[in-house]
Amino acid sequence: MVLKSRELSIEDYEGLTGIEFDNEDSLYDYLGKMHDYLIGDREEQPLPPG
Repeated sequence: MVLKSRELSIEDYEGLTGIEFDNEDSLYDYLGKMHDYLIGDREEQPLPPG
């Protein structure tokens, strides 16, 4: 799982989505929240950095 291995870089994610993150910690915080939204019990979709 990417969240555990942290093998996805901010450059990789930007290339796939066009969304920029300042650092990997903020990327993985966002991805964790998105995981909780899609699979867990988070009710609101997290917003990527603007």
